[in-house]
This record gives sequence, C-alpha cells and structure tokens, in this order.
Amino acid sequence: MQRNSAVLRYFLYAEKAGFHGRDGNRLAPQEAVTRAEVAAMVERLLKKSNLI
Repeated sequence: MQRNSAVLRYFLYAEKAGFHGRDGNRLAPQEAVTRAEVAAMVERLLKKSNLI
C-alpha cells in the first residue's frame, strides 16, 4: 500500500509541476528523454521560476 501511495504522490507532483508525459497522459520515467523534451522541461521550469 505504501508503494502505491508513493507512486500516486509522484504522479500528482509531476502533473502539478507541469509534466504531462508522453502522449499527453503517460509518464515514462525509465525511457530516454529527447532534446526537445528536455528543452520543454527547462522552458517550463524557467517560466514557473519567473526567469523568462
């Protein structure tokens, strides 16, 4: 049960942080990340930090 709640917290945090996953709804933490995905994550981080 604890593992399920930890996984749920992970997904809720990721969603709140603006990560919507691949195909709009599937997080894939064990898959490779493309340069475009990294660029999008960095851009969201900078915007949420009011740096751009």
